[in-house]
Amino acid sequence: MEKSKIRKQILAKRLGYVASQDEQAKLEEYFCQNLKLNTYDSIAGYWPINGEVNILPFLRKLRVTNNVCLPKTSSGQLKLSFHPFTESELKEGPYGIMEPTNTKICLPDILLAPCVAATATGERLGYGGGYYDYTLRQLRQAGHKFLAVGIVYKFQVLTELPVGNHDEKLDLIVAL
Repeated sequence: MEKSKIRKQILAKRLGYVASQDEQAKLEEYFCQNLKLNTYDSIAGYWPINGEVNILPFLRKLRVTNNVCLPKTSSGQLKLSFHPFTESELKEGPYGIMEPTNTKICLPDILLAPCVAATATGERLGYGGGYYDYTLRQLRQAGHKFLAVGIVYKFQVLTELPVGNHDEKLDLIVAL
């Protein structure tokens, strides 16, 4: 199936989906049980849109022990930069997504990536802009060591996805 058809199907399902409190708790539980988060300095999250898994409560808790940042777009560039944030230091970016106004850049040790769909082996389907693929590739080519984690609901995990040369795999998929 084509990427555009998969996007349309999954996004329609996700927009009508209401996550349970158990699903939200599973996110924290997974990370607390499987990753020693206090050993990581910077964790990059995302501001959820279009029914994406809402990781904001989790990010707020992480700020107690970690440097937590959000992505920011720059006009005319595909590379995302990551910046520390508080809710009072956010503004709407060019795609209607809240972005930090803080100019300090952080390199994430863990990068939590939103996905339209993913496979258990780390293939990721996003919205089609290439921002995360480009950013992941740039960080890897620069030799930066980090863990790229896709956050999805179980129905977003597919057995296979069409992939191209520009598509970057994630290291781990967490399905709630």
